Amino acid sequence: MCDCDYETPDFYRERLIKKTRKPHECCECRKVIQPGNSMNEVSGKWGGELSSFYICLTCQEKINAWQEQNPDECFCHGDLYELLSWSESDESEAA
Repeated sequence: MCDCDYETPDFYRERLIKKTRKPHECCECRKVIQPGNSMNEVSGKWGGELSSFYICLTCQEKINAWQEQNPDECFCHGDLYELLSWSESDESEAA
């Protein structure tokens, strides 16, 4: 479980959609997930507002890898590439 200042959702659900029926934009890389492709859908309720996020499988793999390397850190959907750039700059400073 992460230790951060982000608001804990009232509910949170992830599901793999094996075959999309219409195009969706990945909330991480902003590329279009074309109909017929698989994606991960995340939905939840934060601060009384419902939100849904669509994530392509490439970005989902990067999220999973980041979470494995940073188990005590919080992940906020839409911030993947910002987190990865911070991780890379931290590694280069340590070298």
